[in-house]
Amino acid sequence: MSIENKFLYKLLDTKDWDLVIEKGITSEYFTGANTRAFRWLGEFNLRYGKLPDKETFKKHFPEVELDSDVKEELSYYCDEVGKKVRQNKLVACLDKAAEQINSGNVDACYESLGKLLLEVNTKFAPSEKADIGVNTEERLKDYELSKITGGMTGYPIGIPPIDRQTGGLKNVDLFTFLAQSGKGKTFLLCFIAINLLKAGYKVMFLTKEMSPRQILKRIDAMLAGLSYNKLKNGQLSKAEEEQYRDYLENIAPRYKGKLSIELVTNGVNECIAKVDAYKPEILLVDGGYLMSEGADPEDWKAVISVWKAFKIMSLDRKVPTIITSQLTDKNTVAYSTGLKQYCDGIWILKQDDVQRAAKEVSIENIKIRDGEHLLPFTMNWDVGNPKEFGQVEFESFSENKGFMVNQENNVPSLTKID
Repeated sequence: MSIENKFLYKLLDTKDWDLVIEKGITSEYFTGANTRAFRWLGEFNLRYGKLPDKETFKKHFPEVELDSDVKEELSYYCDEVGKKVRQNKLVACLDKAAEQINSGNVDACYESLGKLLLEVNTKFAPSEKADIGVNTEERLKDYELSKITGGMTGYPIGIPPIDRQTGGLKNVDLFTFLAQSGKGKTFLLCFIAINLLKAGYKVMFLTKEMSPRQILKRIDAMLAGLSYNKLKNGQLSKAEEEQYRDYLENIAPRYKGKLSIELVTNGVNECIAKVDAYKPEILLVDGGYLMSEGADPEDWKAVISVWKAFKIMSLDRKVPTIITSQLTDKNTVAYSTGLKQYCDGIWILKQDDVQRAAKEVSIENIKIRDGEHLLPFTMNWDVGNPKEFGQVEFESFSENKGFMVNQENNVPSLTKID
């Protein structure tokens, strides 16, 4: 008897339709008569508020085999049905890919593989559930940990206002930073990477805009405390050259195996494959709008599918992700509705002429899923001075902009960040 038939028998035996819904099981998990049978069970439950007995089911579907030799719990068969459908989908995908490779159409093969893998991850990924009556001791430990850490239960990215707002990057979070072209998004991601490295975390940095060597040079400059432009142009003083040599000999080796900077040549599915290979604790993606598998960046559905895929990956692999992307020329957020659907936090980097002259940038929060909205704050943006870059101006943050506000009505709460 197939796993589908064992599932149907156990479902009729337990009549636990709620568990089936929690597990995300749909008619797409079944084949042939079993597909019709599952749909009928759903309609029956909707109409009568319960599932039928086995005799009623057999009257309608005599061709569906039911066997009492089913020993495991329904939850087990839910998982096994999910594994089976993923296996069948992947086999079909590989068969099609083999045909395309044999015909010499490698690009079409890569595109179809990517689409099907995204479909499998989206529709048929194992789901998670929580029960209010279990894991009570674990939840109490989580609370005690929050007391000790001041609410910092995730990965701190090194930007105090955001770390305090979010409690750190959690292992299923997807954060996005937006700015216009040339405003330092890559430097910001390098700054975050360094903060995570110093805290001991394993980081992956994926880029499609710059080469890994260009990214590494920015990180070298920041970690060594040197001007990036002077390092890039070979204009270090004698003392700075000695400082750079000392960094390369004594500091950089400390982080061996902790940071992988890789070039992405295709799109989001290549990114996920790289994550599976390297297994980082945190993923940083520079230029998310370029990761849409060769699609036009103006195609909003293709672009939003990138964020959807990264969110699914974060949930499935427990790898928190930070993505940078561009604002429009008018300093607005393209595809804002779609981005807000999949992101747990979105921040915009803005810089007017006065701030540019002062080498500052303002950061504005436009979405936060788990936390209170944060009013804009100012950050040092002097990329030529790594010792100052990324520092938050305390006065602008603590005096009149350090209050958390209610996201729905924009009214300051009584909680002040010290």
